[in-house]
Amino acid sequence: MTELDNKIKLLKLKITRTDEIILKRDRQALERPRSSITSIVSAVDELKLTIEEGKISKGESEEEIALWGKGIEDDLKIADNTTKRIQDAIKAVDLEEQEQEAIEKHNKNMKFERQLLEQRAEFETAREDEKVAALESGQQNSSVAAKLTKLSITKFSGRVRDWLPLWGKFKSEIDSSNLARLTKFVFLKELLEKHVRNDIEGLPFTDEGCDSARAILEAEYGQQADIVNVYMKNIMELPVITGGNPKKVKEFYKQLRYNVQSLDTLERFGDVRGNVRSTLEKLRGVKADLVRGNEGWRDWDFKDLLRELKKWSDISPVEESTAEKIPSKGVSHSKQTTPTSVFKTHSQQETRTGNQRCGYCEDQNHRSVNCTKVTETGKRRRILAEKRLCFNCTGGKHRADECKSRLRCQKCSRKHHTSICNARENEFNPLLVAAGMPNARVTYPVVVVEVEGVKCRALLDTGAGSSYASAALLNRIPTRKRAKEMRQGGTKLVSPGEEIIQFYQTTEKEACDDSQVYTESSNART
Repeated sequence: MTELDNKIKLLKLKITRTDEIILKRDRQALERPRSSITSIVSAVDELKLTIEEGKISKGESEEEIALWGKGIEDDLKIADNTTKRIQDAIKAVDLEEQEQEAIEKHNKNMKFERQLLEQRAEFETAREDEKVAALESGQQNSSVAAKLTKLSITKFSGRVRDWLPLWGKFKSEIDSSNLARLTKFVFLKELLEKHVRNDIEGLPFTDEGCDSARAILEAEYGQQADIVNVYMKNIMELPVITGGNPKKVKEFYKQLRYNVQSLDTLERFGDVRGNVRSTLEKLRGVKADLVRGNEGWRDWDFKDLLRELKKWSDISPVEESTAEKIPSKGVSHSKQTTPTSVFKTHSQQETRTGNQRCGYCEDQNHRSVNCTKVTETGKRRRILAEKRLCFNCTGGKHRADECKSRLRCQKCSRKHHTSICNARENEFNPLLVAAGMPNARVTYPVVVVEVEGVKCRALLDTGAGSSYASAALLNRIPTRKRAKEMRQGGTKLVSPGEEIIQFYQTTEKEACDDSQVYTESSNART
């Protein structure tokens, strides 16, 4: 009971101080008593329940328990009302703060509008003064006519990236002239494509309509955030340059310069500083040349990168393509460099004839024989057939049987291009097979073996279908005949004619190894 009485006294003390705190209108000061009163009320309620349980266990009646708790319930009710008053006071303070912020914002907007109106009035006054001065000098009509005859602006198609050039030209060529506002409105409409002009077609032909048209176009297409996003996206989508082709590097440089200059015009150049390294990594073929000698290249911005790209482009100018280099009539070409290489290949022919482009994927960085994009022989043949190219030199509008090139396949020595040869490498290895290479010198591998204890040399021919042993060897070793047959003809080791062939079972063992091989051999003359 003592603890409960102390809690109730503390609760009453907090309630007494509430009125003074509410009058201060301080939000933090109001939060503290609200939290403390709430926690004390919870503690009093728990103690009250504990005591009531004890009274019930002692057998006291419900009327006695209710009479005992009535005073405590009244105190708790007063505490709840006090908490509600504090909560209402907090809401009132918040509302006052919001109203004060709204008033300050309104005053700020009014001040801005007033300054804008003053500037507009000053501008209109200055324009009127200029107009009067031009009318007095008699030069207005001639100057306007001169500008209108030279006016030539591409119509705006609605692309956000084209807004900045168009609006700049409009402001400098039309809006800055001494034309009437309605005349400028007409010119503005004529500078727009039909689907863009529909956005402002319904506006009245008045000064207010002209102002509304400009506001609509600027809101729809002239949002700086959207324009900046387009230029940043263009920079991030620049292609990867794997080689050192000057033409591709030059195009990369021009695209990057256009987008960087546009961002610099909008004063948003710093937004893309973090993309310099990723853009430099796209120039894989020339990156080493760009950063060579520049110790601080990791801290480059886009202006530094453009400067180095400009230097590289000046050193490596773009040359004319083969199609543009048309020889003039009457020019002698009798002096031509004769290749001194003994072994001529298709790659050398392509270099000599100027055919640097791959006939399969049209890439100028490699030749047909080195193409990695189209690797299937059948697909390569179909491409040559569709383009009506020669199967021997992959160039010219002629057939392979009409080709004047003396070059042959590097794999099988037949008359077709190496890139469309479907023969496997090991089928034409001169160390193993001689059948596919007529009139070729062949060196057969020879190993030292032991046949039934007799050391001799064995000649290996991977293309042979049978094994042969000399009669002198078979007579020296204890062998057993397994079969006998008669053949018409012969082999390279036996002269043609009718012969009786005997088959023997022998055991071979390499001189430097313990492994043994059982072979069925035929007798052959020596």
